Amino acid sequence: QFRQIVLNFEKEQPGSVGKLHFNFLVNLATIEVSGELHQYLLQSGLVKEELDERMRPVYLPPVDRITDISRQIGGHEPGHSAIKAPFMWNLGYTGAGRVIYIIDTGVWTTHPALKRQWSGNYFPLDWSWRSYDRPLPGDKAESHGTHVTGTCLGLDTLTHDTVGLAFNARFIASDPIAESVAGIKPIEVLVGAFEFALNPDGDINTSDDVPDVITNSWGIPYFEASLCNSTLISDMFLALESAGIAVEFSAGNEGPEPESISMPQYISIDTLSIFSVGAIDASTENSTHLVTSFSSRGPSKCISEGALPALRIKPEVVAPGFTVRSSVDQDQYAYYSGTSMAGPHVSGGVALLKEAFP
Repeated sequence: QFRQIVLNFEKEQPGSVGKLHFNFLVNLATIEVSGELHQYLLQSGLVKEELDERMRPVYLPPVDRITDISRQIGGHEPGHSAIKAPFMWNLGYTGAGRVIYIIDTGVWTTHPALKRQWSGNYFPLDWSWRSYDRPLPGDKAESHGTHVTGTCLGLDTLTHDTVGLAFNARFIASDPIAESVAGIKPIEVLVGAFEFALNPDGDINTSDDVPDVITNSWGIPYFEASLCNSTLISDMFLALESAGIAVEFSAGNEGPEPESISMPQYISIDTLSIFSVGAIDASTENSTHLVTSFSSRGPSKCISEGALPALRIKPEVVAPGFTVRSSVDQDQYAYYSGTSMAGPHVSGGVALLKEAFP
């Protein structure tokens, strides 16, 4: 009915309608229309919710960087020990058969720590890479997505340098997240990136291509009360989780003030969905694991004080996010600090747990 109204309007007033796109992950239509048709559609009763144009995601830049870091022969990171990853490895769980989906600034898939785990080595590129800014896999200037990916599953097999947790998992990736204002994209682009997760190989009869977990180290840095009850956002994440996909978000680097969680992280559907991760200091084996000063705090601004207390808790967990060593550029390593570094610890952990408990 919506489509028919648009087509009829275009016949009567040629040039009044531009782009028209429908999504299957959620009941979303993206359309370019004249002001007159816009008002007509809003008054038709067919539009349940209109997206705010300010909902444009950006990456969460590290609060600190130390570059030109040497490789470590046969070592692993103190953050791995903090979350007991070596215990899982010793039981034989390394992420084998699991798939991690990185939605970020991109990934340098040829990096020595990542090239073996890149899904594009084994399957067609369009099953593994949802491109927006680059037709071929790659990353932006700060290698944010490459660093995130390394923490999920990085391992250089020549040096046995382990920067990631689920180092025998494979990964797929998308690059819609911008480093600069000029590259920021509207929310419907993000819906498309999430939609890719439900059917990467384009065959609805297969499921082994569907990722086990989606890593999101980005956010939308403003608060809008109306978004707390956005059915588009809640429907999108509930659909993904109904398909068996864990979805985790880094909490943001706006701490230590309370209620500083980014969007959509501050939305609470229930005590599990839209799962967010804060950062602790686990940079040495003797770290006290205190929450970092930059890590965004809860509680959620979306939930009133009289609501179920558990729904106000944000972030749901914390993980190592201070001075985390991982892959950057095409063959380098660096220490980054931020909740963007904490989130992939959880994604890698999910891959290990899903291997153990499918």
